[in-house]
Amino acid sequence: MKNLTENKPDGNTDSLRAEAKKLHEAGFTVLPVKFPEKRPTVSWRKYLTQQMTDQEFERLFAAEPGGIGIVCG
Repeated sequence: MKNLTENKPDGNTDSLRAEAKKLHEAGFTVLPVKFPEKRPTVSWRKYLTQQMTDQEFERLFAAEPGGIGIVCG
């Protein structure tokens, strides 16, 4: 079975969760998105004014998401 979190030569992975984690660690607010609806699975408005905590990230991304979105303001 292929390791989905293994880094490719370009530094990316095959895992949306792993990519979301990189963005979160870089200071972006990322949310899991329903596929193919392209809508966040949670309410995102509070993240317009507050940063997501590491604990919130871990809870929201406990499972591999259908997609990821970034709160842009």
